[in-house]
Amino acid sequence: MYDLAEEKAEIQYNNEILAMLSPEGEKVSLGKGLKARGNVEDWLGKVEEGMFSNLRKLVKTAMTDFQRKEREEWVLCHASQVCSLPFVRKIMTCFYDVVFMSI
Repeated sequence: MYDLAEEKAEIQYNNEILAMLSPEGEKVSLGKGLKARGNVEDWLGKVEEGMFSNLRKLVKTAMTDFQRKEREEWVLCHASQVCSLPFVRKIMTCFYDVVFMSI
């Protein structure tokens, strides 16, 4: 699913798009090998689809684990993009309550 790169991997340049890499070293796989060839609008759209599709799967898995694991363990098991979701959900609930309860 994802891993933190502890050591620098040898970089090989080709047209395959395999994962998203963060500046912090987090790697989230795109699941399937996408190729950067042809019209940029076409292959970049497929990369975006792959990103959304894989993150959707990671969110489902993470939210299931959220009920079963301690927060400290849960955060270390999942991508940071996914780990922010429970916090965002609570903040949005607070905003909703403030906005609609004050009317």
